[in-house]
Amino acid sequence: FDAIVSYFNMVLTETHIDTIEDDEFLKFAELWDTFVREEIEIWKQFYAHWLSKAVRSKVDMLVVRYEDLVHHRRETYEAVARFVLRVDCLKGTPA
Repeated sequence: FDAIVSYFNMVLTETHIDTIEDDEFLKFAELWDTFVREEIEIWKQFYAHWLSKAVRSKVDMLVVRYEDLVHHRRETYEAVARFVLRVDCLKGTPA
């Protein structure tokens, strides 16, 4: 959820650093609703495309969510390291 709010802020402010105030979400409620519905469709198609491509190609894949990077940083980085190193445990690895 954090990622789409951040993206919405970027679209409205045309910057990567500014944000709209919480009360402005009420002002843009209809736009927000349309934005979310359109982005869900776009991302659903994007993920379906890459997922089917990976499955057909038998490519190993790890899905990392932005929210996990923010709220579960250590566990997520460790999961990425295990995936990249192709190990079940990081003990004894350079990671």
